[in-house]
Amino acid sequence: MTCTGLLLAAGASRRFGPSDKLLATVAGMPLVAHAAQAMRATPLDDRIAVIANPALAPLLDGFRIVLIAQGQQSDSLRAGLSAAGNPDRLLIALGDMPDVTAAHLTQIVSLAADGPAVLQP
Repeated sequence: MTCTGLLLAAGASRRFGPSDKLLATVAGMPLVAHAAQAMRATPLDDRIAVIANPALAPLLDGFRIVLIAQGQQSDSLRAGLSAAGNPDRLLIALGDMPDVTAAHLTQIVSLAADGPAVLQP
């Protein structure tokens, strides 16, 4: 069984101003580094990061980098899904969530059931 982690970090940061918010310092390190660190400490077979800003790549050691042009919000998800292929499980996380820890991500992976996801009322 393969489990791939997909980190979406290609947002435009329009509301943040002229800077890329993923490079802003939060608790002593760039915002995206928190998410990357959490995913690196999660038991995954593969890690992919979708980015639009090449300056993020050095912060994503251990990830396969998918560089896309800035576009619509769903472009990063589509690019990531394409790069992931067909793993048994896919964990999707966002690059701007510094309080999501490896413990959170590991718990999600461990609770994932085999087979397709089903919502129950």
